[in-house]
Amino acid sequence: DVMAFSSVINSFAAAGKAEGVRKWLNEMDRAGMQPTIVIHNNVLRAYTRSRSLAGAADWLVQMKALGVQPNVYSYDILIQACAEAKQPDAALEWFEIITKEGLTPGSDSYSEVFKAFSKAGDHKRAIAWFNGMLDAGTEPTVDTFATVLEGHARAGDPAAASWCFKQMSKNNMTHPNKRCYSAML
Repeated sequence: DVMAFSSVINSFAAAGKAEGVRKWLNEMDRAGMQPTIVIHNNVLRAYTRSRSLAGAADWLVQMKALGVQPNVYSYDILIQACAEAKQPDAALEWFEIITKEGLTPGSDSYSEVFKAFSKAGDHKRAIAWFNGMLDAGTEPTVDTFATVLEGHARAGDPAAASWCFKQMSKNNMTHPNKRCYSAML
């Protein structure tokens, strides 16, 4: 059944084994079953975990050709991979596609673009991006704040980190977690 295929595909995706994922997708097709968006997102995840952004982008095109509309999480997977690869402009391009597709980016979308700028050493654009998220009315999660705090720490900007930490408490947005406290050390 679909759940069994999904479990196997998820295991290969978690390990970054795109070939295994594709093999089981073919088996699923031979069994006459249609993959869900979750399964398609696992294919994207497999490609990004194996550091193949091109493979993930190709799969996204193939999803659309199959009539499967990517969701925000689909794009977030690609944005996260761009952040890990320190490719902020590519992350920004994927973010812009979210809105062009008529989807609403979430706090994870913003957070990963922030992380991409931060990891690439572009602290000014990272901060501008975080402020843009707030201006857009997207409420940051504790993970978003943790990412921002880590970015301030990476940039050696304790004043900005302190301001961000105070914003969490002041606006009662969320409560700090271990990542937040670690970034403040």
